[in-house]
Amino acid sequence: MNKKPGAFIDKENEEYKRCLMVHDLDETVKASAIKKVIARNLDSNNVKFKVTWNESAFIHNRKSQCAVIIFSHEEYVNEIMRKRPIQLFGKELSVSRQLSRKHYLSHKITCGLLVELSNECSPDGLIDSVEKYFRQYGSINYREYSEKKIYFIFDDYDSVDRIVLEKVTHKVKEIPLKVQKVLVPNNRRTVPTSDMIEYCIHVTSLPNDITGEELSKIFRVDITNILIRPYNELQNNLVENERKPVEVWIRDIGSNESLQKLVQEKNGYCLRGCRIQCQVIPTPVNHFDLCRSYRKGNCRFSICCRKKHIRCVQPVGCRNTQCWYGHDEQRKTHSQRLPISDKDGYRVRISNFPPGVTRPEIFDRLRLRFYRDQKNLIICNENDPSAPPIVYVTDEDSLAFVKELIHAWHDQTFSRDQHTRMKCQLELNVDYYNSTIGNYHSLTPQQVNSPTPSTISSINSRKERHAAAVKGMRKQALKTIFSVNNHDQDQRTEQLALPSPWSLEDPMLLNETDQIYTIVDHTDTNKSAYLRIYSKISDKSSRLRVERHRLALQRLSEVDGVSKLIDCFYGKSTISSNSWKKLWLMTEKPEGTSLDRFLADELPSFEDKLLIILELIDLINEIHQCGVIHRNLTPSKIYIEPCVYDDEEEGFCLQITDFDFAHISSSNEIEKTSDVSFFPVDNPVTNDFYLPVQFEVKPLNNNDIDEEKELSQSERQSPGIDTSYICAILFSMMTYREPKVARNFEGKAPHQVPENNQLIQDTLVSETGRCLWKIHALNNHLQLIFDRAFGNLQQQWSIGELKYQIRMLLEILNTMKEQDIIVQNSSMVVLNEPFLRLGLLISRMKEEFIVYYSRIGSINWSNNENNEWSGHSGIIQNYDLLNIGERQLQLKFKVNRLGNDDQIQISVYIKMNESTIVELPLGSWKEKDIETILEMFIRELSCFCHLIF
Repeated sequence: MNKKPGAFIDKENEEYKRCLMVHDLDETVKASAIKKVIARNLDSNNVKFKVTWNESAFIHNRKSQCAVIIFSHEEYVNEIMRKRPIQLFGKELSVSRQLSRKHYLSHKITCGLLVELSNECSPDGLIDSVEKYFRQYGSINYREYSEKKIYFIFDDYDSVDRIVLEKVTHKVKEIPLKVQKVLVPNNRRTVPTSDMIEYCIHVTSLPNDITGEELSKIFRVDITNILIRPYNELQNNLVENERKPVEVWIRDIGSNESLQKLVQEKNGYCLRGCRIQCQVIPTPVNHFDLCRSYRKGNCRFSICCRKKHIRCVQPVGCRNTQCWYGHDEQRKTHSQRLPISDKDGYRVRISNFPPGVTRPEIFDRLRLRFYRDQKNLIICNENDPSAPPIVYVTDEDSLAFVKELIHAWHDQTFSRDQHTRMKCQLELNVDYYNSTIGNYHSLTPQQVNSPTPSTISSINSRKERHAAAVKGMRKQALKTIFSVNNHDQDQRTEQLALPSPWSLEDPMLLNETDQIYTIVDHTDTNKSAYLRIYSKISDKSSRLRVERHRLALQRLSEVDGVSKLIDCFYGKSTISSNSWKKLWLMTEKPEGTSLDRFLADELPSFEDKLLIILELIDLINEIHQCGVIHRNLTPSKIYIEPCVYDDEEEGFCLQITDFDFAHISSSNEIEKTSDVSFFPVDNPVTNDFYLPVQFEVKPLNNNDIDEEKELSQSERQSPGIDTSYICAILFSMMTYREPKVARNFEGKAPHQVPENNQLIQDTLVSETGRCLWKIHALNNHLQLIFDRAFGNLQQQWSIGELKYQIRMLLEILNTMKEQDIIVQNSSMVVLNEPFLRLGLLISRMKEEFIVYYSRIGSINWSNNENNEWSGHSGIIQNYDLLNIGERQLQLKFKVNRLGNDDQIQISVYIKMNESTIVELPLGSWKEKDIETILEMFIRELSCFCHLIF
């Protein structure tokens, strides 16, 4: 047996090398038809092989089967793969080598390969050697390196399968290389540079009602390669010259030379009385399709990203602020924010539905494994029984994703009983619909309250919602910027005398009580500071505020993330009290920009927002360790600046200002103050951003509405106030709206308001690439975070527990594991006793996790002595110990049967120490959704184990 140099031989893989898979076959295809095709391509009827069938599965809501062909020798598999494409009944078959299910993406066809280097080795000089080694398997079109990982795009997917079949681990220069298949978007065979011109065919002079399917037959191309800007017929509010004729671009089908030949053949083709005009032009670059993270050089999906990647020819030295191509992280120039339009993006038009089909039926048929969030689905002609329904999937900014949708739906039967085939076409996301295909219908109140999800979009698309929210946030952020130039402000500063060497610059900020100035060191104009002038000296609360601010800054003098105190007018001042009658305090000027301005200007990704929150948690925890609680934490009081850590990893540095409402734990220093009235906690903190529950004043629960009760002083000194603010800031980051209060007049928390919840869902859909399990898991954790933050006092987060939740969000977001979790057996013993059924479900969850995780390391649950059960009133709980290697985790399972007997809510609690318990919210499910429950549990607990180990 010939052995590739540098590869380990796996006996199991040797068996699979003799096997061939034929994917996605219609369930009517027989084994005899497969045998005839294979024999014909082997040019022999004497080769013996066996055809078996994998279990039928549903692909895109249609039943499909997969054939496995087992040969006696690997050479026959090689011959079949060399003779691709192979056709059956005039349709090209999808064939590949069979891989063991232990391999990631074993059942997927992909040209992408991930090679992981060990942490000990240096990539210098090794990357080229690795590429040279893998070129023996086939041509490599593209290579990308990032953090000990090398991504390759091969010209042929069979090269990737052959590499994996050798074994998961290869060797180059005695260095082990772990390989894994990765999915790349369809048609991505390389990552072009910005100077590479791609060509397309531009087609005009077409009939107004042209369809993508007609053009597909004329030009003999896949329907997903045809992009249409549809005709805008003459409306009552349009004049003749405002009509937009249909326009088509045929893309991604070949070289300039092959396109020129096709144009010569088709130019002037007569189509329903129209002589079409076509020419070869450079393919227009739709900037909304470009990956924003790749522009900054930090796309975590690399070649797997669904967004378009085009690399700038000057990835480091590019100084063009309007360059939106990909760059390296070392680039110093930052590109401006890309203008946003509600017309940006693509849409899919779906037609040819069966007569009489209903809205719920359309919704169910179009639901896919990777497309369940259908809020951008629009249906036309729903209320006109004489007109066929037309469905639009709008506001999609990834061309690769809409192509996946079209491949899943186009030319597929609607159902097993309805044999009409749906027709799709790819369109630009224009803002009009032709009356010939129906009018847009808004939701009726009955549809809003219907338990069946609606396929009709709200008037605001995802992009419109995002743009409107950002506009509101920017307007709010601009309110804090104020230029002081009137006579009243002149009077404020006319008596100002500052300690040497400081001098006054222009006033910068204004709020209801204080004036903030920028002052400069006249001996060093690059050195500046902030001067806060408090309200009248007769105001007792102002005196308390400035003293509290001074003491807090003194206590925090060693904390890097707090502006340092320079001087103040309260006690130890270098200025005579007679020279100026205002209370004031001078601090170092914080680095960077305020968080509210940063969010408005930069529009950071969801991952960056979580990293900022994580930095904020660490800084607040350090402040708490010094005995200080801020108690008035808003985005305008947090300053942020991008930075590079010692390990050359990019991140964010934060500074917090304004400690004049802070609570400071008692110490000798505070006891020396002459003002005993400093000790009591003052009136509730007020700001326009958020009022924590600890400062709410609630009426007594009786008829005397004049009497009110306030929370105890200890609650107003709780560290939970700051964690509540952190959650409020996270909410504001995701929705671009201020939470204001924990409950509005309807009793709803900010995240429970429908439009706010919609913005959160939009973020998750956009940032996860529509990965459904990630959307579900992230949403569960976010809902838990906000439920407790905006809940009652007993629910408030500790700083440690909140940090674990944010780290879990990042872990789920960044995990690359998209493979299906294979549940060994999704059926369960049927029991009549509900309590026993829930207990059996918990046992299955524990068993399946052991089966899944045992591939990684030693793992087991404890013996019966530590396995405890309890339950009452529809709730069952199980306590157990999970041993992973030398580590041990204390887990509690809690399953709560909701009002509906078939609906259950599941949570898992992990005890880290006496004060920190981490909750993994699995969400609410129907009891029969066994396989989905098991999958979500395995993914959640795996992410947590990866987080702590």
